[in-house]
Amino acid sequence: MPKHLIQSALGTLGLRLIRWPKGVPLDAATVPAPSDFFPTGPIRPWTIPTDLRALASAGVPWAAELVELYQHNAAWPSSIAPEAGMLLQALVRNIQPETVVETGTCVGASTVWMAAGLDLLGSSGPARVIHTFDDFRDVADQRLALSPLFQNRLDGVRQRFERAGVAGRIQIHVGDSKVKLIEARAQLGSGAGGMGSGDSGRGREGVQLAFIDGDHSAGGALADLLAIEPVLSVGGYVLFHDTFPSVSNHTGPRHVVDNLGTLAAGKYQLCDLYTAQTNYGLTLLRRIG
Repeated sequence: MPKHLIQSALGTLGLRLIRWPKGVPLDAATVPAPSDFFPTGPIRPWTIPTDLRALASAGVPWAAELVELYQHNAAWPSSIAPEAGMLLQALVRNIQPETVVETGTCVGASTVWMAAGLDLLGSSGPARVIHTFDDFRDVADQRLALSPLFQNRLDGVRQRFERAGVAGRIQIHVGDSKVKLIEARAQLGSGAGGMGSGDSGRGREGVQLAFIDGDHSAGGALADLLAIEPVLSVGGYVLFHDTFPSVSNHTGPRHVVDNLGTLAAGKYQLCDLYTAQTNYGLTLLRRIG
């Protein structure tokens, strides 16, 4: 079937077919710099969904913290969109993971969404923990560097988790994710989050959900996946952010998910989620072997 007919058929479903051409190498000349991710022009705030505002008004700490965060101009587009955060939380509540890994903490929006999802699963049973990885270095984009969100970012993230009431669900790992993930493998594979929370039962071993949203180069996204794979449970999930190059200006995550058969050690089922344009697309993988 001609490509334009395929695109037309997918368009009726709100989907787009985007693939990196086979045989075209990814190198420094073709992969945009991280700063290219940010749109030009003035930064505008996210539109905050009414249901998130309602939870904040009702005194739910994590919702109130997210509303406060999203009201900062610099939260757009550096933080995951509120609607994408809701999707993340829904995945957590349905997958019901015990150990979650995130690469790319940034200012902690996605971490709060997922940690709140873990809290909503209830306090009984095994510990449920997110291990989030970021080097917390200064950002190059001066529009962001001048924002309070990005000044003393690590301390700000820690305080945000406390105010959101989810700090007990989160362990922060500071440094290069592909290095720190390897160092943390024994902890991540130990079950029950590896945090010694005092829960009586030992949880499932390994990682059940990994959200890869750190280094968006082809090499960086692949390095994160390969570092996680040895402790990723069969039946576990990997979620990549920014997987549609035409809207995210990143080709790295797309390259990885399009070449899993030759790049990854495991076998995966794949589902692309073509989200609203400013959510930049998500791709969900489920490990089957």
